[in-house]
Amino acid sequence: MLTAEDLRSLQALPLAEKVMRAAAVLAQALSGHRPVVAWSGGKDSTALLHLALKMEPDIPVIFNDTTVDFPEN
Repeated sequence: MLTAEDLRSLQALPLAEKVMRAAAVLAQALSGHRPVVAWSGGKDSTALLHLALKMEPDIPVIFNDTTVDFPEN
């Protein structure tokens, strides 16, 4: 489990390092499975989708329109 100090240390990393770490975790999650990305339209899921599409260009993307999101989504 991450401590508050661990979290602060990770947040202080340069963006390129954060992207490399995220890509490594994503690569591990995608290996040996039939991956799907759930996309909400938010900034975090959009960043995840961007990384996933770079690794798996044909990955299926699921968006569930719950009708409670902003109309722009």
